[in-house]
This record gives sequence, C-alpha cells and structure tokens, in this order.
Amino acid sequence: MRRHGFTLVELIAVIVIISIGVGIASVSIRSNSDAANFEQAAQDFKAFAAQARFQAMGLGRDRAIVYQQAERKFTAVDPTAEEERDEDSMNILELPERLKSTDRNNTGTELSEPADFADLSWTLPDDYELETDNSIFSGDHGQGVEIFRFYPDGSGSGSHKFTLQYRALKKEFTISPLTGLLTETTESTP
Repeated sequence: MRRHGFTLVELIAVIVIISIGVGIASVSIRSNSDAANFEQAAQDFKAFAAQARFQAMGLGRDRAIVYQQAERKFTAVDPTAEEERDEDSMNILELPERLKSTDRNNTGTELSEPADFADLSWTLPDDYELETDNSIFSGDHGQGVEIFRFYPDGSGSGSHKFTLQYRALKKEFTISPLTGLLTETTESTP
C-alpha cells in the first residue's frame, strides 16, 4: 500500500532548512545594503569636493572647505568674505570674462559673486566617522574650521588625507596639492 503525504519529521526538517536559508539571505542582504550605503556616502563626499574645485576654477577665486563639528557638515565658502582684508594688500583675482556676461539660464544677471553659485555642503551620515591626518576635528571650533582650500588653477592647499569609516568598512581619501584631485583607497578592517 502506498502512503500519501509527509511525516511530521519530514515537515519539520523542511521548515528548519527554509528558516536557515532565509536567515542567511537576510544577513547577506543587510550587509550588502550597508556596503552600498557606505559606497554612496563616499561617492557623495567625492562629488562635493569635485564641485567645490570646479567652482573655484569657474569663479576664478578660492573656495574654502569648512567643517562645522556641531552639525557634522562640510561647506564650501568664499574665504575672501570670511577674512579681513589687509589695507596694504591688493586683491588681484578677477572673474574670467566668460562669467561676467550672463548666467547659464539667460536671465540677464551677472555671475560676479560666489553667492551666484550653488551652495555646496555635505553632511557626514549618522554612525559614520571621519578622521584626518591632523587634529582639525578635535575640540570645539564654534562656527567651523577651514580644513583645506581649492584655488582657481584647480590645485589644493596641501596634501590632506581623510578616512571615512562605518563599522568594518573604511575608505581613505587623499587630496593632491598639485592637481586638487581626490583619490581614494578602500580598506577592510578585521
């Protein structure tokens, strides 16, 4: 006589196997999600630095990158507006002719001030850490501290290293003083 159906032991074994498979899949999906979010944060930081560099070149003026510790935020600002001018010095930086005419939207306004360009900022995501090759992030700096600068020729204000970390994921960024370009290396911590 043939039996139809499954025994209780066979059903329990199948349920256990399916549960283990679902558990492994959910851990894998979660870790891939963390890696994808980390990669996106790194790309956002690179894009922020590149946009600030391009603004400096397009505007023909320095763009300072300021870090506000309380907000965990990087902002590109016009350093000439922040600094006091010396009476004996001259500001010889002038806008390129192509920027003096009209804006790209043809509204007839002149692009003569940094305020005419998009405000740039990048906020460090929660639970992420950012370290640098010097101690600029330590202590309370109130309004923020300038961490580097991009110049009109595209160069940067010295070689700086930043390390972005989230759990076991780590990326190191280096800003070249000659080209102002941001390069990255990926590390995995044990």
